[in-house]
Amino acid sequence: MESEKMTAKKFSMNVLNGVAIGTVLALIPGALLGELFKALLPIFPQGQFVLDFTTLSNSLLGLIVGVLIGYQFKFTPIQSASVGLAVMVGEEQLTFQVKPLQCLERAMSSICCSPEPSPLGLFYY
Repeated sequence: MESEKMTAKKFSMNVLNGVAIGTVLALIPGALLGELFKALLPIFPQGQFVLDFTTLSNSLLGLIVGVLIGYQFKFTPIQSASVGLAVMVGEEQLTFQVKPLQCLERAMSSICCSPEPSPLGLFYY
């Protein structure tokens, strides 16, 4: 099978097409349905469910765009999902309540500063 040569133009068009399709896919339904159900909310309180999911689709924009960019480059599903997750992490969409290093510091301080010896016998008060 003959592989195509990737030019700068083809690369940028793949990225732009993925961003455009992902933006339309994630944001347009939220904009249309969101405004409609906000207006109907006083008489149709079950519409809050739809509002919540349109907000969720807005927050998943990075994931959707990353997967579609991977699709434009003819990646496998695993590769496309990896690109989507990398975009989500890169845009700092995922936040943690406790930072991993703070968690490690707390664990170490509880081992090092406890009055009784640790189970490993390595750290004493």
